Parts: sequence; structure tokens; C-alpha cells
Amino acid sequence: MRDREGYCRICKFRKLEARFPWEFRVWAQNLTRLHSWQKAGYDLSEEGLTFGDWQALAVVRRFYEVKDIEAAMPRQQA
Repeated sequence: MRDREGYCRICKFRKLEARFPWEFRVWAQNLTRLHSWQKAGYDLSEEGLTFGDWQALAVVRRFYEVKDIEAAMPRQQA
């Protein structure tokens, strides 16, 4: 059960949607979309991205590269 601000009454964790402002979530979704386009072969050099956008896109790219490597690794059984 959650209170009116979205916090769990027991653990006080905020809902994922409410952790970051709406503008930031839209920006991050757009960067993820650009990463997918770039991975598909589209040239993004003329997209008008700022230096900060390019740096953030590089972080998104590294994040997905690590996820791909982790998915390719065999799972350890306990």
C-alpha cells in the first residue's frame, strides 16, 4: 500500500516513475531511441545533438554493451 506521494508505507521507496522528473525520463527515452537507430546503422551526425547529449548517448551505448555481454555469459548455478 502506498501513500498519496507514491511511497511504500513500509520501506519508503518511491515509485520508479516518480524518482526522476518527467523531462529527464523523456530525454533518456530519446537517447535510448537514438542508440537503437545508431545500432541499426543510421548516421546521427546531423541530428543537432549537444555535447552533453553525445556524452549521454555514449553512456547509454556502454550500458547496452555491458547488458549484451552479460546476456552472452553463461549463468553460474548456485
